[in-house]
Amino acid sequence: MPGERLGQSLALVGAALLFGPGQQEQTTVESDGGNLIGKTIAYRKAGGWALK
Repeated sequence: MPGERLGQSLALVGAALLFGPGQQEQTTVESDGGNLIGKTIAYRKAGGWALK
């Protein structure tokens, strides 16, 4: 169905925006003291968010 493809495309765009490079002053995975990794692990253990 066309709507299904649109939803998949929007999910990919959302992920691309979420993990964009950001500004020079922002922290990176290596410099944030484990914050991103810790939150990612906790999010997965909590069940995450199901994509349709």
